[in-house]
Amino acid sequence: MEWLRERVWQLGIAVILILLGAVLLYVSATDEVNATLMWLGLGLVLVAMLIPLASRLYQAAQDESGEKGET
Repeated sequence: MEWLRERVWQLGIAVILILLGAVLLYVSATDEVNATLMWLGLGLVLVAMLIPLASRLYQAAQDESGEKGET
């Protein structure tokens, strides 16, 4: 799963999760109040927003450990 480390794939997955979360939130709002769909949609949106953040943190940690290893 080397392709998953590329940023374009991470952002692509995040966009798909945002779209799915938005659809679930829309369906939960238009139907009778369905709390399960609402929370599932909010969870997908939250996970999608955390993907780029986790990627940046991982990249920063790798860069920091690489700089320390060179000196």
